[in-house]
Amino acid sequence: MIILAFDLSTTNIGWLAGTDEGFAIQHHTIVLQGKTALDRLPSASCYIERIMHDINPNTIVYESQSGRGSPNSYWHSYVIGYVILHSLNRGIVPVAIAPCAAKKALTGKGTATKDMMVDAAKPFFDELSYTEHEADALGVFYAFLNKGNTPEKKPRRRKAKGAK
Repeated sequence: MIILAFDLSTTNIGWLAGTDEGFAIQHHTIVLQGKTALDRLPSASCYIERIMHDINPNTIVYESQSGRGSPNSYWHSYVIGYVILHSLNRGIVPVAIAPCAAKKALTGKGTATKDMMVDAAKPFFDELSYTEHEADALGVFYAFLNKGNTPEKKPRRRKAKGAK
């Protein structure tokens, strides 16, 4: 199974394709051209569609929005909408991953900074060149595979009420 993970913004699209065994196959960051977010939206849609066509994934995951109310969150929702639209056109229901789950999956800390994400991604990329967006996409990928749990920290089971 091929999983396609996205880190989306109105200026960059970071993506990573990997297998359900946890191996990254391909990754890249696309810098969207245009003066304003509105100028960049058509190319965002085209790039997302093209990536999906080239990778031909079985599963598509993306990092959901974290901030609300900022001017960019309005345009960011359009970019997420393109992922949803193009996924559904391919017969795939995409999965949203919370930013804190992606950060926790890669670093073990749900409040990790961009630098922490980039440092944690180093062992996973053979190449020396990758961006913070690809590191975030890697976090999204592993959050989907691990359901947000790092290998070192498994979830605790809740005890039944009254159990000792």
